Amino acid sequence: MRKIYLLLLLIISSFCCFSQNDCATADPFCTGTTYNFPAIANGSTAQPGPDYGCLMSQPNPVWYYLQIATSGQITMSIGGASSFDDIDFVAWGPFNSPTAPCTAALTSNCSPGCPDNTAGPFYPSGNMVDCSYDAQATEVCTIPNAIAGEYYMVCITNYGGTNTNII
Repeated sequence: MRKIYLLLLLIISSFCCFSQNDCATADPFCTGTTYNFPAIANGSTAQPGPDYGCLMSQPNPVWYYLQIATSGQITMSIGGASSFDDIDFVAWGPFNSPTAPCTAALTSNCSPGCPDNTAGPFYPSGNMVDCSYDAQATEVCTIPNAIAGEYYMVCITNYGGTNTNII
């Protein structure tokens, strides 16, 4: 029981702090759990290299990875704390590890000008499984046909730069 408590404490505490703003230092997350963590609003920009698809800009990025536990479709709701927040995202996968894709595998077949997933979605494209650059406060990320053991990378941006939480 003590080990489980310690593991839960470590997982929860990682989401209470600011995530790193590059792929190589992405934090893990799990679906089926509601997280509430501060959005970066310090004016930073995303690292060069990855194909950000539909994200015409990548301000205030945070990076996370997900390892699939159960095969099937994964649907995640990503949003700001208020209806005025503008949170965007891009997701890539599947990969065999959470760090290997950070060097050159975050790609798509549509850059530049990948469409937003709300205006004619056609994902996946290359390794990009979903992308949204929409002014809505809540975005929906869908990973179709995920297989247990695979890893997916997610970059979430705070376009508006507001001091808010991502939920």
